[in-house]
Amino acid sequence: MNLQLQDTLHETTPALVPPADVYEDEQAVVAELALPGWREDQITVKVEQDTLIVSGRREMSTSFDEKSYWRREIRIGEFSRKLSLPTSIEAEKISHTLKDGLLIVTLPKIGRLLPPHPITK
Repeated sequence: MNLQLQDTLHETTPALVPPADVYEDEQAVVAELALPGWREDQITVKVEQDTLIVSGRREMSTSFDEKSYWRREIRIGEFSRKLSLPTSIEAEKISHTLKDGLLIVTLPKIGRLLPPHPITK
């Protein structure tokens, strides 16, 4: 690949920052990140204080020398996405799934209220 073309691609292709939606319900905060083409073993999910940190690393399977690219836009490398959490969560109980390119992280809330129930005598 021409070095000049390679530099141009890196300048015009945006950095790898997966888009995210974050919402909450009565039980949990849920973050959804678009990660098409990523495998679960390439992604790390953790919580530090009031921040969800999702990071990943993906390496190219073949070098530029092995193929003659006309255009290369599929991003490789690393990313780290930090999302502030709107409420306190139970960090040790977070769970996540990756399906069809969508990473869904569920973060149970601390001290969530139980539904009211009648008191019987």
